[in-house]
Amino acid sequence: MLFLVLETAVAMQLIVTAVGANPTDMIEELSRAVKESRCSVEEARMTDMAGDLAACFMVEGNWNHVARLETSLEALASRFNWKLRTHRVEETPQEQPDLIPYSVDVYAADQPGVLNEVVSFFSLRGIRIHDVAASRYDAPYSDSPLFTAHLIVKVPAAVRVISLRDEFLDFCDHANLDAIMEPIKR
Repeated sequence: MLFLVLETAVAMQLIVTAVGANPTDMIEELSRAVKESRCSVEEARMTDMAGDLAACFMVEGNWNHVARLETSLEALASRFNWKLRTHRVEETPQEQPDLIPYSVDVYAADQPGVLNEVVSFFSLRGIRIHDVAASRYDAPYSDSPLFTAHLIVKVPAAVRVISLRDEFLDFCDHANLDAIMEPIKR
């Protein structure tokens, strides 16, 4: 009697952070490694920073495909002199249905600590910060250094958003920041 045992592939997630030169080549090499290992990119953030690429992405695959990807990434990091780190996600967090996503945009004259002050405002109130993108640039005509940040925050449904928004705008007035906070439309 012959028994056939089918192994069900349990999906694993791997977070990869990488920094290295030649952004276009690096994106191509990283995406090729994911493809050749038979994993899928679940989420990715990659940006050119002063000529180097800073990449953070999450891939998913069964355990042997993820292991193959880890080996492949180590070889690429060694070959191209990239700084690379991987982290296996132990358990996929379940999205909390009572969190409402809001977009927050902040504009200000560049000054030390602006991002920390904005992040601390939300953190101290138990508001989950989901995504942050910030940059510094020179203003047209005056060349004054300006700062901009875009955040996605997840506000618990029990929080009175009108009060939170008023409090945030008061905070911004005192810190000399221009800001917009609005719900993300799906």
